[in-house]
Amino acid sequence: SNLVTVSIPTVLTTTLTFIDSYALANCSSLTDINLGNINHIGDYAFMNCGLTVVDISSATEIGVSAFEGCNYLQSMTLPFIGMSLTNHNSGYFWEIFGDDYTNIPASLINITISDTTATTITSFAFEFCGNVQTINLTAMIALTEIGSWAFSSNSELSTVLLPYLDSQVDAESSDQADSESSEQLSLG
Repeated sequence: SNLVTVSIPTVLTTTLTFIDSYALANCSSLTDINLGNINHIGDYAFMNCGLTVVDISSATEIGVSAFEGCNYLQSMTLPFIGMSLTNHNSGYFWEIFGDDYTNIPASLINITISDTTATTITSFAFEFCGNVQTINLTAMIALTEIGSWAFSSNSELSTVLLPYLDSQVDAESSDQADSESSEQLSLG
């Protein structure tokens, strides 16, 4: 496919709220998407696309492997960790890329989560994120708990940005020390 850009104006997303499974799969030339207020992205919807930057902060559900094979992704802004806004306690970042963490694109270096309601980052949520260097969680203003090994086994991770937290986050519970190259855990 020679499709390069998909842009859905916000005015259309009052009626167009769903991108079905495989809808844009194998559009290898597709590098840019603007989804307006789309709230559901189906399974494998963007599989094998050439996307480089993704901002889908309005979605409430992201299907299984929705971004599998998107090997050029450099930066993602997601509305939550995992596949659903309503299930905060089962989110693993890699689920939107396939069956396990090995499907996270090597090109991906920046992740931003825009969820303002989640109180917890689950254990292992960002484990094995490949070449990711920065995880920005500053929008997660309700955050009170970071699960064990949440950022473990990330050799390239240098920065995790957190919101100002009213609750104390135990350094051992986040196991940030396990990421040997982690140089900064920013609060505020």
